[in-house]
Amino acid sequence: MDNQETLKKKVAEVIENFFADYMSLKPKSISLVIQSDFILAILHDALSMADKVYAEGEISGNLLNIYYKSLFVASKHILEEAINQVYPQCVARLFFSLDPESGKHIVGISLNKNSS
Repeated sequence: MDNQETLKKKVAEVIENFFADYMSLKPKSISLVIQSDFILAILHDALSMADKVYAEGEISGNLLNIYYKSLFVASKHILEEAINQVYPQCVARLFFSLDPESGKHIVGISLNKNSS
């Protein structure tokens, strides 16, 4: 396994553990795209069956998105610290979004260019 694949595996594991431990979400899989100063993570099929049904309504889907964003904002510093321990560049910013229709959770990780 090359260095890039090892990094992807470590980052995916950190993200999976964070979402399981702090947001009670357990994705079936995580897709990662790593660029020079940005990481995009897509969590697939992480919603519970109850959340999936709740997300079907427009208003309730928006409320679910607000709920998960609030959870993320309250604990994202933990994810930032965990990523900083396994990735050579430091995290500059994190953002999160839920697509209620697809059930995909999207995490964007902006990295500092000057980190080493």
